Amino acid sequence: MVFINALFEMITVISIPFYVLALSSPNEFYNKEYIKYLKAFLNINTNNNLFSIISLAFIFLIISSYLLKFIVVKYNWIIAAYIGSDISEQVYKKLLTRDYIDHLEYSISDSINKCTINITYLIQYILSFLQLIASIASTTFIALALLYIDWKIALISSCIISALYIFLSKSTKKYLKINSKYVNHYNKSQIN
Repeated sequence: MVFINALFEMITVISIPFYVLALSSPNEFYNKEYIKYLKAFLNINTNNNLFSIISLAFIFLIISSYLLKFIVVKYNWIIAAYIGSDISEQVYKKLLTRDYIDHLEYSISDSINKCTINITYLIQYILSFLQLIASIASTTFIALALLYIDWKIALISSCIISALYIFLSKSTKKYLKINSKYVNHYNKSQIN
């Protein structure tokens, strides 16, 4: 599902320049060989009818891409919840089937509380990982589409985005360390 979504996003990105060409320079667009072939294949007589079909196809691609993105996000949540549920079940079974002496020595409510908090974090990590996989697939397919359209612009864009990423990561590193200490302290206070 992730790769189908990434493929739709790539096709949408590839279709943008063609659609812009149809809007800005219709004569040049309609004189292209593949457009003439498409008109003959679809048995379309006027350019207006072809433009309507191309517009509907472009809108369909955009809507399909966003719907697939929504479905992928929804399934990522479901998968993370199922994994968390399975792990929770196993952990609680182990906690509840401990020996009686262990129950006397360790508070079961504290153990369940700690497990609940940690499993919640685990589910968040799993969800983040699944979202990362989906984002990497989409980014890869979109990058391939940009390379197909114009490799020079893709290269320049990659350099600019990389430079901005490096600049932002270096400038926010100090604040992230401070915030992570606060979050870590808060999480430890919640567990204990």
